[in-house]
Amino acid sequence: PPRPEADRIEVNAAAAELTMWLGGREVLSSRVIVGKPDTRTPILRAEGAGLTINPAWTVPHSIAVKEILPKLKRNRAWLAKEDMVLLDGPPDDPHGLHINWRGIPAGTFPYRLRQAPGAKNPLGEIKLELPNRFDVYLHDTPGKAAFRRVNRAQSHGCIRVEQILPLATLALAAGPDSMAVIRDAIGQGQTRYLPL
Repeated sequence: PPRPEADRIEVNAAAAELTMWLGGREVLSSRVIVGKPDTRTPILRAEGAGLTINPAWTVPHSIAVKEILPKLKRNRAWLAKEDMVLLDGPPDDPHGLHINWRGIPAGTFPYRLRQAPGAKNPLGEIKLELPNRFDVYLHDTPGKAAFRRVNRAQSHGCIRVEQILPLATLALAAGPDSMAVIRDAIGQGQTRYLPL
């Protein structure tokens, strides 16, 4: 927009930095991980809708085809080890243990995958929902060491935020109880949606 909103979150993908503004005043800055050169973070504008606490991860089809299928061809128990299930696979085989993965042609993947919340989930504990056509959002990560890298272009396009808890607290309501509400929801271990 020609005039940025007084309350906004800006991500400078080239610098791998995020800034949050409230009332036209900068209130938070954070390092972020952005898209790799071949999976760049797109330029977009989206309105925040809510926070998903302890999010499950529905694996994008491109990642399933390029990264997960080769792993399954080497080890059919890989999905179970990673707390992943087939959403539309055989009802009696949620982890695909009895599927002939080597028989699935390279470059195809006929299933949808979901990873349960937890320590292995790449979304971490908090996801800021930003409905947009690119399916790009701001989220936590279990890989905190990546924030110390000079080159932070490491993702598939989504934005991992180092200061996700302060960002989520300010986005939720900026009140004194917001952080306690978020921490309590994380501690419960269940997926929970908090509207902004």
